[in-house]
Amino acid sequence: MSKAIDRLRELLAELEHIQWWRWSSDIAGSEEISEERLARWMSCWRPYEDLPEEVKKQDREWADKVIRVIKKWLQEEVFKDVL
Repeated sequence: MSKAIDRLRELLAELEHIQWWRWSSDIAGSEEISEERLARWMSCWRPYEDLPEEVKKQDREWADKVIRVIKKWLQEEVFKDVL
């Protein structure tokens, strides 16, 4: 990956983490979830840069999905008039 794509990947992974943090906090506050799940979630309720690499890897997997969608969209847009 290029440095630009690596940086984009990290930015999107951080955004994914923020979205998940918000979602999981809302769920934890409005629904009954197990104590184990709550403890696991709470251990990740911190800034992206403070997460262990294993957790960051999960966020990066979602970032990679977004990058694939963007790449596909760009390819379609760039070549739509040619095809």
